[in-house]
Amino acid sequence: MSILKRNKNNMDKKKSNDPQPISGLYSLNNTKEVWFDDVPQALIASSTQDQSATTKSLVKLASFAGPTRRIAMDCEFVGVGFEGKDDALARVSIVNQFGHTLLDTFVRPEERVVDYRTRFSGIRPRDLRKNGPARSFTDVHKEVAELIKNKILVGHSILKDLKVLRLSHPRRLIRDTSRYRPFRDLFSGRIPSLKALTQKVLGVNVQIGEHDSVEDARATMRLYTSVKRVWESSKKHRLKTSKQIKNINLEEKGVLNIKDEYESGLQESTSCSIPHSRSTTTDSTNNSSITTTNVNCSVQKSKRWDSQRHRRCSKNRVKFLNRRRKQYK
Repeated sequence: MSILKRNKNNMDKKKSNDPQPISGLYSLNNTKEVWFDDVPQALIASSTQDQSATTKSLVKLASFAGPTRRIAMDCEFVGVGFEGKDDALARVSIVNQFGHTLLDTFVRPEERVVDYRTRFSGIRPRDLRKNGPARSFTDVHKEVAELIKNKILVGHSILKDLKVLRLSHPRRLIRDTSRYRPFRDLFSGRIPSLKALTQKVLGVNVQIGEHDSVEDARATMRLYTSVKRVWESSKKHRLKTSKQIKNINLEEKGVLNIKDEYESGLQESTSCSIPHSRSTTTDSTNNSSITTTNVNCSVQKSKRWDSQRHRRCSKNRVKFLNRRRKQYK
């Protein structure tokens, strides 16, 4: 009897040590539950809340959803080649100025994928299979080229995306947030990551867990629109930085001497371009006018004015042009 009791007690201990199912996580009867492998429930809930909050803060919902003058692009890559060190396009996303998605598609690489980089790219083998949602590189290449044509292209390290897409874009139409000097000054001149830059400038958390190219493109566009007026004015007019403007002392003598600027410009124009002209300068102290006659400079004597091209040229050039005009008359 004692032996039987011992065996029974041992069986009860083994049963108590076995892992018990947690109610609500692995219940098959509840169809609303989603299965996750080795992911805490608290982390799943927090990531879902962060993603919905990020979407609301980066997208202007009641706005135009079509193509705009400014668009943002972001790409995700997988590893190909030796040890998966080379990049191949796996997903491309393009959003308009208000954050609405214009293009979001998976791309089937032309080479064999060695590393899917799921931890960072969010790409899985099922996304790139032949009968799956992925499209061919040629089709995506043509569509992206048509979308970004004559558009201001915004991106974070956008040159890398264009290189993998095998596309070129005019440099004057590229706005790279990773190279923008005021953004880099926030990180002591270093090139910031998109996650750190968005957190510091916008106060929004992105790239929590796996990367999402749509979310990254929206964050990049939001960064650009936050400084758009200053950025575009500096591109158009090449304005000085705030430090250079502050260093100018307007009370210093000669800084705003408009009279000297006018007289110097008048003397330059009369001495070399306008023959036999007279310029009058007024002395503020004596209130007397001094008339000076400007003579043609040596450069003007050696060159004649081409009335059709509106520029000066040599005598031989004038003779050549006259002969050619006579031939075609």
